[in-house]
Amino acid sequence: MLGVSAFNARVAQFPNRVKIAGRQWVWVRPARDWMGGEPMPVLTYQGLAESKATQPDALLLGLIAGGEAMDAMVVECCNTENNFEQKRGRYMPRVTGLRVGLGERWLLRQMTVQKGGVRSAYEALGLAEPTDPEVRVAVRHLEVLYTVPKELFEVIVRKHAIDGSEHFVKHEHFYYPWLTRQNATGRNLLEMLTREGHFLH
Repeated sequence: MLGVSAFNARVAQFPNRVKIAGRQWVWVRPARDWMGGEPMPVLTYQGLAESKATQPDALLLGLIAGGEAMDAMVVECCNTENNFEQKRGRYMPRVTGLRVGLGERWLLRQMTVQKGGVRSAYEALGLAEPTDPEVRVAVRHLEVLYTVPKELFEVIVRKHAIDGSEHFVKHEHFYYPWLTRQNATGRNLLEMLTREGHFLH
């Protein structure tokens, strides 16, 4: 089992911004970064009520070249099969029109980046300075990473049909430096979401 506090503590160890294959990825960690009274970035589906917005346990956002859309890597912590099925239902079946809503206050928050530098969230993402209370950006690719206990991992392998956008890692392996350049498995996962990742050699 990986409790909420333990999961949040592990996610907090990751750097605010990760650079992989020349691309910047920025972490959204609601439990650590929430500033009170101001919504954290959420995933919304065009045409659905705001009440349908999804707040993942954690989220990695990467702006694509040109800035017209983002790729998103959702991270969900699941400890039981029922919990996994409930969270999975947020993203399955796949639908179009997904956007990420970024509040102005969150975009203006300062974060440390590589080599001790400081950037605002919008700068770290590669966006223009916000002029509206919320910026909504289309999501091109949504990938979902589930971190699960070893026993549930084996159950999913045996009995579940897996969508091409779903990925699974055992709790015992999900900690820093996973999803950084220092870890080959996590690095390869994010490299697949680059433009170069579509062209295999």
